[in-house]
Amino acid sequence: KQWYQRRVRGYAVAYGCIKFADLTCTRTNDYVFSFDKMLDDKGKTAVYLLYALTRIRSIARNAGYTREQLLDHARSQPISLEHEAELKLGKVLLRFPEVIEE
Repeated sequence: KQWYQRRVRGYAVAYGCIKFADLTCTRTNDYVFSFDKMLDDKGKTAVYLLYALTRIRSIARNAGYTREQLLDHARSQPISLEHEAELKLGKVLLRFPEVIEE
């Protein structure tokens, strides 16, 4: 049973990596399928994001915080965008629902 659960999780992660890579391609560029790029642990890839999420959760767990406590804190604190790159990212994120609807 344990090996089956690991295999299912592995497939889910692999599918997520491929799907993320697929969604990050722009319509104006030619699509190039590359497992090496999709599974790279650096840069804008699902592997990197999953690694970062795992590290954040590990740090929080070691500090004694639950997921719910982190979510409550994130919801109660205002977001401060001070740098130009942060403002640019914030503006792009605000368009996310509009882009998804298209």
